[in-house]
Amino acid sequence: MKPILVSGATGTVGGTGRHLVKLLLDRGAAVRAMVRKEDARSQALRDAGAEVVSADFLDEEAVRRAMEGISTAYFCPPVFDVLLHATTVFALCARDCAVSRIINLSQWGTIDPILSPATRLHRFGEAILDWSGVPTSHLRPAMFMEQLVVIFGDSVRQKGMLVAPFNQEKASMVAASDVSRVAAAIALQPEHFGPGGYQLTGAENYSLEDVAVVMTDVIGRKVTYQNVDPNVWEKMASNMGIPAHVVAHLGKLYEKGRLGKLNYTPTSEVERVGGASPTTLKDFVQVNRAAFA
Repeated sequence: MKPILVSGATGTVGGTGRHLVKLLLDRGAAVRAMVRKEDARSQALRDAGAEVVSADFLDEEAVRRAMEGISTAYFCPPVFDVLLHATTVFALCARDCAVSRIINLSQWGTIDPILSPATRLHRFGEAILDWSGVPTSHLRPAMFMEQLVVIFGDSVRQKGMLVAPFNQEKASMVAASDVSRVAAAIALQPEHFGPGGYQLTGAENYSLEDVAVVMTDVIGRKVTYQNVDPNVWEKMASNMGIPAHVVAHLGKLYEKGRLGKLNYTPTSEVERVGGASPTTLKDFVQVNRAAFA
């Protein structure tokens, strides 16, 4: 059986690569984990049974070596401003190495009229992968629940507050583990799940006030939501050390949220393809309780 290549295997894009490596190994698949550098995280993947290769997304020769002899490649780039360069390298190497399927971690909303810089790049990236001629499954998740940890964890722990320019609108959210289950199903049964778009959501949508209520219940202390002016939030995010391109992405995402344009109708794709119901917000907060309590 040819290995399945998982890029972003130690990354932070919701941790989908890490989840996917474990799912595939648990199901007996051969996994080649692509990492940017060797460290304790990559050693843990090796100890779990994965073959580990080091490759930067922008290094064509390294990516080509990582793709030699594989069947399916999971493309999981970080949110960064050289996405199209990385996508072109990945697509070219996949084509040249006769990869049979690419699974691309994209974003929901790539055809929306309001696009963040990152979402626009994902839109172009999907086109590049399709033009490569390698059949590609585009995973388009709604907002990752993991953003609640990364963006709001510190303020919830320290002040019991969720602070964002989001108003009272609801938004669709999905857990990274659910996205990875969909990716695993496609990788293991590509004959059943074809190329094209997969719109991934949770079972229901939440406002940040709803999130605060769930957190209050789970962690046992009061959590509130504070709506702030977008310019105030941008300064706060920059002071937190969030990179400028990520601030720009989130700022545009929150703009869409204030207009009610993240309140997507829930889909059944996670259950249909991944084989289980989506993670609930309460379960997610419980699993990540230490990040908030």
